[in-house]
Amino acid sequence: MITMPSIGDNLARLRRRAGFTQENLAERSTVSVSVIRKLERGDRDSASLPTLRKLATALDVTTVALFHPVPRFAPGNTDDRDDLYVMRRVLQPARALSGGGVVTLADDEDAPSSTDVWQSVREINGMFRDSDYAAGVAALPTAITYARAATSAAPEPHQATAWEQLAQTYQTAAMILIQLRKDDLAYYALGLAIDAAHQAGSDMLVASAVCSENWLLTRQARFNEAERAALATAEAIEPSLTRSPQSDIATWGWLNLGAAAAATRNNRMDVAMDSLRRARAAAHVAVGYRSPHVTHWTTFSPAVVAMREVELAMVTGDAGRALKAARSVPSSARPAITYQRFRLDVAAAHIERRHHDEALDVLLQLRATAAGWLRYQRYAHTLTSRLLRSRARAIPLELRDLADFLDVSD
Repeated sequence: MITMPSIGDNLARLRRRAGFTQENLAERSTVSVSVIRKLERGDRDSASLPTLRKLATALDVTTVALFHPVPRFAPGNTDDRDDLYVMRRVLQPARALSGGGVVTLADDEDAPSSTDVWQSVREINGMFRDSDYAAGVAALPTAITYARAATSAAPEPHQATAWEQLAQTYQTAAMILIQLRKDDLAYYALGLAIDAAHQAGSDMLVASAVCSENWLLTRQARFNEAERAALATAEAIEPSLTRSPQSDIATWGWLNLGAAAAATRNNRMDVAMDSLRRARAAAHVAVGYRSPHVTHWTTFSPAVVAMREVELAMVTGDAGRALKAARSVPSSARPAITYQRFRLDVAAAHIERRHHDEALDVLLQLRATAAGWLRYQRYAHTLTSRLLRSRARAIPLELRDLADFLDVSD
């Protein structure tokens, strides 16, 4: 059974529950009656995210409620034929098909605006940031279809912007898929992101996608490739630390951190140390920079470098150095996903030093603040398993609850 939600059925159910006619909903949402009818009759699969957001606001529900039921991914489950069916069709359509996309939009008569596409990109990025990966997978086919339509409809002066937005949509899709450990599809989405970034003429967007590629390759233990791609890209875009935009310097810093992570795991410590040195220099210049859009891997600071240093200390087995470096990282450090991964390294360091209660506290805090992210982390499963084995006596209730949440057995 394919789990693509019937947005039209959901819309009709929520509209009737609210006591609205189609005309009432159109007036309250400023969405045309014809769009609402197309959705409810099933003439179209979806509508642009900005249109769905207007309908959701008028109905006093979240936009994601229109996609229910969203896929339910079980960590470790490799059978994604249902959950990723539409995502696969959107990212990898059959080459014999021609004409429109695999997701039809009810508001396709209106030319996509740059502002609306940016809103879609930000909304999908927010799902990634909030670790709501199931919602992201449900909404991405609509967002990708809308962003693709924008590249076709954009007049020549706005073509580059449209391609930039499409590149960021693809990259966010890839990052969600990486978290779900759907590596092959994530790698394909990154290829689409890089192609779109080239169409936009943006070397920095290409470099941003290479940062995501480095993350994926490092997780796959493809350390030589991850290191080479990151360093080659960093060399190609090398900025001036005194004259270049902070966004360029931050992306360059992320590339060097990625190279350091791969090189450390590959026991190439001279390369890792050189890459860290360059990353520190970038961090002192780019500190405080926040992207006005949603380009990934741009927020950069000394705290980001310190978090990566904690990770690399654990890779080399130096828990004492990891805990010492961790003290310089504030709880407000961002990006959130980097901070969450750093906290797992802190928990691991505590376990190495036999600070089991401290390690459990870290994991419980992550469950309270980032449960959706935590359940997909193999690292968290491993650490919880180690804590279970460390208990010679009765297992505390909090640890038992955590193990049940992560589906970790004794």
